[in-house]
Amino acid sequence: MLGTGGYVSGPVLVAAHRLRIPVAIHEQNVVPGLTNRFLARYASYIAVSFPGSERYFPAGKTHLIGNPRASEVVQADPQKGWALLSRRPGSKMVLIVGGSRGAEAINATFLEIMPRLVSFPDVHFVYVTGRVHYERIVQQAEERLALRPEVRRQLTVLPFLDEMPEVLAASTLVISRAGATVLSELTALGRASILIPSPHVTNNHQEKNAAWLADAGAAVMIRERDLSGERLFSEMKRLLEHPSRLADMAQAAKRLGRPDACQRLCRALADLARR
Repeated sequence: MLGTGGYVSGPVLVAAHRLRIPVAIHEQNVVPGLTNRFLARYASYIAVSFPGSERYFPAGKTHLIGNPRASEVVQADPQKGWALLSRRPGSKMVLIVGGSRGAEAINATFLEIMPRLVSFPDVHFVYVTGRVHYERIVQQAEERLALRPEVRRQLTVLPFLDEMPEVLAASTLVISRAGATVLSELTALGRASILIPSPHVTNNHQEKNAAWLADAGAAVMIRERDLSGERLFSEMKRLLEHPSRLADMAQAAKRLGRPDACQRLCRALADLARR
């Protein structure tokens, strides 16, 4: 039985252990949460997603595997991403996304700098607001762009994006939160990013995730308390006007990726089941 860190997995995996059912856990964040730390004593196999996370668990049964999401997203075709947005293959794109429900802080900040996107005439911006924010954002965007109609050609605003892997694969730069799934996608595909970790998560794990990627030279981290339109615009400008910097970050991200994570975890679980 495999647990992935949610609190509901605690009693289930303890019960499995008592019934002599082999137990494994998978930690998706850089720093493990309380549930996985507690379950480590019952687990026969512990998989972690990031180098350095091994130190939180017993050495003999802990293995660096990666996040299985990487194995899925690495197959994404960037050609489909460009086609979906009616863009020329190879064109520069920046993806702005705040998670499945959107992020108010990111939305407010991007709205602030929206009229200044004209500074990057060769870049198309794909802005995913989250469904709950979409209508309000579109209305506010219309008001802000009334004086800069030329920006409209550079901007696609969407409530949600089912084809996220394909658009990620086609993106030059990603502006996002720093959840475990996003990090696995960015590193599997090798994409430079500006990460704005949510401060409203357990154990502040998103900031630790973002710091890990930033320390590796693959991302820029902006804490939400430091986020402003000027700060975000200046970081975008610094990267978009220096392609070599973007390329270095993308290569650093790619080196951290583990695109075979799903296969490795499945093999480990199959071996555990045969014991």
